[in-house]
Parts: sequence; C-alpha cells; structure tokens
Amino acid sequence: MKEIGILIILIIIFGIIYWGVEPFAHSVMYPKTAPADYQYKDLDRLGKIDLSHGDVAKGKAIVATTCSACHGVHSQGIKAPSSDADAAAAYGVVPPDLSDIGLIYDHKYLAHFIKDPVRATKLNAKFATSCAGLTGEEAAKCAEFNKGKAAYPMPSADMLGLSDADISNVVAYFASIAPKSLSDKEVFKNACERCHSVNYDKGQYDEYFGKEVGKKVESHYGEGLKALTPTDDIAKYLGAHAPDLSMMIRVKGVDGLAKFVNNPQNVPLEDIKKNILSKLLKEAQTKEIKALPANLPHQELVAKVNAIQSKTLSDYGIKLPANTMKDSWQSEDDYTNLALSMDAMPIGKSMPRVGLTKASEVQVVNYLQKVGDSKKDQRDGLGIKIMIFFLILAILAFIWKIKIWKDIH
Repeated sequence: MKEIGILIILIIIFGIIYWGVEPFAHSVMYPKTAPADYQYKDLDRLGKIDLSHGDVAKGKAIVATTCSACHGVHSQGIKAPSSDADAAAAYGVVPPDLSDIGLIYDHKYLAHFIKDPVRATKLNAKFATSCAGLTGEEAAKCAEFNKGKAAYPMPSADMLGLSDADISNVVAYFASIAPKSLSDKEVFKNACERCHSVNYDKGQYDEYFGKEVGKKVESHYGEGLKALTPTDDIAKYLGAHAPDLSMMIRVKGVDGLAKFVNNPQNVPLEDIKKNILSKLLKEAQTKEIKALPANLPHQELVAKVNAIQSKTLSDYGIKLPANTMKDSWQSEDDYTNLALSMDAMPIGKSMPRVGLTKASEVQVVNYLQKVGDSKKDQRDGLGIKIMIFFLILAILAFIWKIKIWKDIH
C-alpha cells in the first residue's frame, strides 16, 4: 500500500503544478488582450460607409482610372504597371493584385482601407493619418499627431477625390469579380506573400491545395515560397524585417496565430492602462515644472525639477480614470479608445492589420499548419500511445515487485 500512498502524493503535487502554476505562467507569457474582432467594429468610430447601394459599373470605371495606376487586376486583363522590383523600390512593398480582394477581405475593412489606409491598418504610430473633414481643434490635434510621421504609400480617398459613394462602388466591383473560392495556399499568397516567405513550402504539399504533384521528383521542387518584396525594402517600409513563416504555427499555435493575424497591434490591456497612467503622470509633472518661478537660481531649479520628476502617481493622487470612452462591444478593461484620444496607445508590431475575413484567416492558418506542422495529427496521436505504454510498464513493474522483491520489505 506504500506505493499507492506515494502515487497519491505525486498526483497531488503534479496536480498543483499543472492546474496552479501552469495557468499563472500562461497568464504572464500571454497577457490578456482584446478578443479577435472579425466585424472590425472599431472602424465604425471613423464613420459608417453604406455598402448596400454600390454600383458595379461605376466602380469598374474608378478602378480603371485610379487604382490601375499602381495595381494590376489580372483576372480582368489589367496588368500591373510596374515590375515587382520597381514597385518595391518605389513604394516599399509590392502593391497587391486586386482580382481576389473581394473574396478574402472583409468589405467594411476594405472600404475603410480605401478611405484611410493608415487608420484601417492601425499603422498610425508610423504613418500620417488623413485629417480630411476635421476642423478647428480636431484638425490641429490631427496635425500634431502627424508630425514627424511618413506618408503612407497609398493615398487616402480624399487625396484621390473619392467620396463614400465612390468607395461603395469600388467595393461592389471587387465583390462582383471575386472568385467563388480559393485554395488555402492561394489565400495565403494573396494576403501574405508580398511580405513573407515560407521556405518550407517547396511545392511538396501542393496536392493538398488543389494541384497534383504525383509526377514530381526532387529536382522539380524549388527553393521555397519567396516574398515578392525584398526583405530590406520591407524593413524600410515598416521598420522591421518580415520573418519567414515556415515555423510560425509552432511558435504561436493555432489560436495565437489567428488572433495575431486578425490584429497585430493588439497589445496587452494592462499595457494600455500603464501607458495612460504614465501619460497622466508626465502631464502632471510637466505642469508643476512649468509653474516654477522663472527667477530661481540654477542649482535650486535643477534640484526642484529632479524632485518633481521623481514623484509617483500616488504623490499626485492620480488613478486610472473611468472608462467612459469604451464602445458597447468592448470590455471594461479595454481602454483602447481613451488611450488613442490621449495619444498614449502602446505601439504593437510593425505588421499592418490586413483585414481578412474569418474564413480567409482560417485558410491562412490551415496553410501554415500544413507546411510548418504537417505531422501534427501523428504527434497528437502519439500521446495516448505513450500513456498506455507507461501504464503497461507500471503494471509489469508492480507484478515484478510482488514476485521478486516481496521478501525485501
């Protein structure tokens, strides 16, 4: 019976570790963030665009005269005006072909991207946003936020002279020419290949994506799926090199990768609160420093400034304000709107939000799982076999003890 007692003790110890320590470690490594939003509700704050009355013919005309200056639409016989190399050098990234965007991208997102690509992609920490339609204090605030920021390669709708009705027409046109479906690999290439390589995909998995490879031999396989834009151009464009995605599914997992693709700028909610408090503290310190008498001796002035800068939130009685700016769909912990209004939002990843529909995002993740973790099902099935093996081993050991070691105790 001693063994049974030891087993119970081990079960309790490992139970505490697994159900106690592991969730805590997970909460530290993966802090709480806002949930994935496939309806792109945050864009409603920028104004709703009515997409219900789009005119396909008018949209086609706008695409032919405006969008085709940078983009190709190969399904409609419109070729890209520049080679990939020239486009990457000019814009920082190869502009996408527009044939399939009506299928893979959310239409609300697509409309807002055309209207103001910086706000839609959430890259306003790096690029200047459109100040169109703003007046007075709001216009001045927008101009202040834009100081020192680069211009986004794609002009906003106001710069192109497009109204909301024009945008609706363009989206209707793209929806009308979109294919009924695409393979997982085709969705990935449309959404991700302009920036990211997948070196593990040498064509060996194409049978899973609608193309037979039974007659291929090793010499037919290439070097892997390569990004259309040179990595150095991406670094200049976004501030960081775009990683190869071959093993990204193993790094982030299915849920983590899906959430990241939905919004790369999704930062921990606690970091947003900390940034707001830091901004309020900085403002209080600055106000107190400005109130110091101008005729103070230099040494005394320096001492007072240092004393003020060493003050903490409690010294000023600063607490996190009520979350009055949150939208109805946001949680009480989500202070994103307040942080944005204060220009206190933490900076997320350099990758833009791309606006995939949930179905397209699932296809992207499926593709990466097939390429980067093709043995997952076999590996998952191994767990129960190992458990059975150790159970049999334990039974044999117990029988061995009873028969051979019974006289030792």
